[in-house]
Amino acid sequence: MAKVELTFYIDPDVTDALDYRLSAPQSDFSAIPLDLIRDETLRQDPRRSLVAMRCDGLAVGLFQLNTGPEKMDYGANPQSILLRSFSINPTY
Repeated sequence: MAKVELTFYIDPDVTDALDYRLSAPQSDFSAIPLDLIRDETLRQDPRRSLVAMRCDGLAVGLFQLNTGPEKMDYGANPQSILLRSFSINPTY
């Protein structure tokens, strides 16, 4: 059985594994992982974190957690965390 883990993205070595494209319908709802990784604004904002999804140690997906004010557009809970740009490599 495969081991699935979620880890905060801090390892530039997994960039190649996250170099995948999304289909046109998917790209309407999610950012391309490498675009998120290369986004300097995101990396410097302590309210936003990237999380890598790993299967048996290989990064197969990525998403962003956001605790900034944008989350209030979707609800009134100040303790909420917004999940954004969730994608999984179509190969997996």
